Amino acid sequence: PEGWQAGYPRAIREALEACGRGDPPPIPASECAGAVRLIFDSYRAAARAF
Repeated sequence: PEGWQAGYPRAIREALEACGRGDPPPIPASECAGAVRLIFDSYRAAARAF
């Protein structure tokens, strides 16, 4: 649809808009930490594969 935005730009925009309204972020820090942990675990697994 027109105006639809995904990924990093959308996440940043929504977080900043929520902050500006005084609302909590749409994605809590605990969820972000889980995603980063998964990425780092993937890097470690890939390094062991070689």
